Amino acid sequence: MEERKKTPQERYAAKNIRQFKIDCMKSTEQDIINKLDSVPNKAGYIKDLIRADIEKDGYFTRIYPLDDKKEICNDNNSWCKTNPALENKKK
Repeated sequence: MEERKKTPQERYAAKNIRQFKIDCMKSTEQDIINKLDSVPNKAGYIKDLIRADIEKDGYFTRIYPLDDKKEICNDNNSWCKTNPALENKKK
């Protein structure tokens, strides 16, 4: 049996998207369930929490995997900040 050809959207998703799943127990994690039920954009809310945690560490970078270019963002509107580990590589 032949496999069906993937659509362009499926090929793009396979190359560019990572998906994560969490399970919450109704009996012990109802507080988490209630909070996530109360926000309209669950993915955005979780991403904002993770970025706030990363920012607390003092640095992070955005990595572009297509060309392995590491960009240090320096504008105030971006969630990227200077990563001291990459400073030597910039020079």
